[in-house]
Amino acid sequence: MRKRVLKNLKCKYCKNHILVVFSCRYVYLLCNECGAEFKISDYLDEIDEETWDMISRRSCDRA
Repeated sequence: MRKRVLKNLKCKYCKNHILVVFSCRYVYLLCNECGAEFKISDYLDEIDEETWDMISRRSCDRA
């Protein structure tokens, strides 16, 4: 599992930084402080171009 801090995104609950998590089958957002998980769709308009490139290159169709 790979994680990357998104400094421009803040948790909707505790306002700390959000991590983008690349697991074996899914990509999701996680608050490093309170542990809240979010769908990518919850932050569609706020994700930067570099992160979108990383997400789009990620293959999630593993068996």
